[in-house]
Amino acid sequence: MRLNGAIPVIAAMAVFAASSELYWEFIFWTGFPDGSATELEAAEAQLASGFIGFSKVIGVWLIFLAFLSRRRPIGRLFAFTCSAQVAVVVVCLAVDQYFRAVVNGGAGG
Repeated sequence: MRLNGAIPVIAAMAVFAASSELYWEFIFWTGFPDGSATELEAAEAQLASGFIGFSKVIGVWLIFLAFLSRRRPIGRLFAFTCSAQVAVVVVCLAVDQYFRAVVNGGAGG
């Protein structure tokens, strides 16, 4: 069974939309208007930057897979790509939880 070429394109659009949302949530609005940010916000911004970069690479790879699907089956490559993206999401969520537990968030006390 061949994988339809539209599925990797839809997955790429979802990856690009998620990375865009992360950019607006964790990088663009980081800190106060004067530029100061807490340690937690700075750590989360760096983590989000790395994840966004990885997601852009995955998105471009998925677009390439869509073009490649016309010539040969891409089922295993697509499954591996999705598994890698899910694994990176899980690792980033775990690192973010670690940051929230250890790094100073500026909440005071």
